Amino acid sequence: MAQLQGGSRARGNGARVATIFALASIRPPLRVLVVDDCLVNQMVAVAQLEQLGITPVLADDGAQAVALACGESFDFILMDLQMPVLDGLAATQRIRRFEQESAWPRVPVVAYTSCAVGRDEAFVRNFGFDAVLKKPCAMPGRNTRASPGNRDPSRTAA
Repeated sequence: MAQLQGGSRARGNGARVATIFALASIRPPLRVLVVDDCLVNQMVAVAQLEQLGITPVLADDGAQAVALACGESFDFILMDLQMPVLDGLAATQRIRRFEQESAWPRVPVVAYTSCAVGRDEAFVRNFGFDAVLKKPCAMPGRNTRASPGNRDPSRTAA
């Protein structure tokens, strides 16, 4: 899940995000919160994370994410930016404020967005994000795109 944008800074983020996903093989099961208002995006994220042995917790908007993140422990959060009720920027700020006020451990929050990322990366970092993933994304070390070399041989064209 690490197709990152944004020049040299993105390479550093790529290492951070790859490290997060590498934790799945070292210390399963990870507790991951996926925050997205789009059911299809949730299904894609769940499928990719389940391939790593991670069963994520889902939230449909930023308000749900804040309630979950301030009441449960997570290893990291994948946060969409544009959502109803409370967007990902405001939700992340509230999570960071809660962490500071309550001495709660800082959880990595990864912006999970379909927006143009490169110029916006510094912008989202100002709201407390640790890294940026661009949708759609592929997991490190996994080929998730269909190509003639990885088609299911049992499925043939009629």
